Amino acid sequence: MKNRTILFVLGLIVTAMIGCTKSNSDITENNKTASNPNAQNAEAQFEWVETHHDFGNITQGSKVNWKYRFKNVGNKELVIGNVQVSCGCTATEYSKEPIAPGESGFVTLEFNSENKSGSQHKTVTVVANTNPPRTELSFSAEVSE
Repeated sequence: MKNRTILFVLGLIVTAMIGCTKSNSDITENNKTASNPNAQNAEAQFEWVETHHDFGNITQGSKVNWKYRFKNVGNKELVIGNVQVSCGCTATEYSKEPIAPGESGFVTLEFNSENKSGSQHKTVTVVANTNPPRTELSFSAEVSE
């Protein structure tokens, strides 16, 4: 019985020592993060020249294009995963390669005004590895026949 008690106590001591070692390791890792805040907060970040464009008056059936430009002002590569349109009348093209910090990229939209008339307001959602992960771009046009 004494041997079992001794083994049990030794087991508790070893477990406590392992727990203490892990805690010291966690503290060291937290100190590294505190001394280098970018290690914890590394992220990509859009800085758009504009997020809305007004095409003004256009003639029904015409196609108009606009290039939204951005800069990655974060400290991690920016990757656009997807661009979602709100209408089948809008086509997109965008930077497919990762955008390094400090570099620029684009999202180009083409609006086809065929079968459209009057005031038009459309949105495009850019999904990327940013915080927040979704950015909404928009455009408007007044379509006349």
